[in-house]
Amino acid sequence: IFDYEIPIHLVDKVKIGSRVCVPLGNMKRLEEGFVIGIKQFSEYNVKEAISIADSIKEFEYPDFRAELEEILKNISK
Repeated sequence: IFDYEIPIHLVDKVKIGSRVCVPLGNMKRLEEGFVIGIKQFSEYNVKEAISIADSIKEFEYPDFRAELEEILKNISK
């Protein structure tokens, strides 16, 4: 799990479940990852996410976001 800063122009678009393109380590190429949580501050030195690849919709299920977050956290371990 890594922390990334959400650019101002993407703040209203990035949600839990969004697939984002981010720089990983010192590599120049971008990698895709999923947003599994959003926090106001990070205790780490963070890089900026570059773009949104797409976003998983919450459909009509009220618990979808919580279930998705739990699944993504378990996958990331």
